[in-house]
Amino acid sequence: MTEGYLPTTVSMYGPPGSGKTITTRRLCRKFVARHTDFDVEYINLKECRTIFSAANEILLALGGEKQGAPYGLTAIWERLETFPEWTVLILDEIDHIRHDGNYAPSDFFYRLLRGEGKLTRDLHLSVFLISNELLTVDLRLDSRVESARGGEEVFFPPYSADELRAIIGARIDRAFVDGSMDEAAFDRGVQEAAQR
Repeated sequence: MTEGYLPTTVSMYGPPGSGKTITTRRLCRKFVARHTDFDVEYINLKECRTIFSAANEILLALGGEKQGAPYGLTAIWERLETFPEWTVLILDEIDHIRHDGNYAPSDFFYRLLRGEGKLTRDLHLSVFLISNELLTVDLRLDSRVESARGGEEVFFPPYSADELRAIIGARIDRAFVDGSMDEAAFDRGVQEAAQR
């Protein structure tokens, strides 16, 4: 939120282990600590395979109860009525959701992002989508959703060998007695991790 602006969506993607989740959660927590009219809810959708299960996972994170009706989007927006004016939903592992026999991700996201019309008060909702894949390709989102999203994209590139050496080296120094880690083994591990 900068000067009264919060993007509708922020899509973060990059390979596993590149720091997407930890960076996003840490920045949001620090922001929440400084602003009383701002809240963030983190939802991991790794175990969700359908739109229906994702909607229920979001609803549970917002303090609601699972719904039997399709999506549960009405219930999600009812719960959001109780949240601060500026609210962020972090949907992690969003690339695990697939088209199922009944619903497509495009319908779900369009209704989620356009649901503010159901509210009786102003709510600035932003949905942060964290994925290992480029969302527009992986989820096959249609043009209506792209228009509704209108947000920002952040790419987390994989760590280089030098970056890994700096990160892992600091941890090795704390974890092992001096001289117990062979330098050649350390370098080999860093090179293997960088290639992956």
